[in-house]
Amino acid sequence: MLRPGRRLFSVAAILLIVVAGLHTIGHSSPPPDDPALRAVEAALYGYYRIAPPLATLALVWVLFLVALLLPVRPGAPPKVR
Repeated sequence: MLRPGRRLFSVAAILLIVVAGLHTIGHSSPPPDDPALRAVEAALYGYYRIAPPLATLALVWVLFLVALLLPVRPGAPPKVR
């Protein structure tokens, strides 16, 4: 049988697969034909949305700054090639 630590890990892994399957079924099912739900969905999608180029530009800047600052460690010896 499984050890206590591995048993918990196995149960968590199985539950993760079950939840992923349920999400897949939920995303592939057709939406309900409810006019009130469609109105709420349209209001949510039209409320606030960042333009995709601006979001991409912000992500590029964050990645650039992380890549720039990540190698700097105080007290680290300099690399010699």
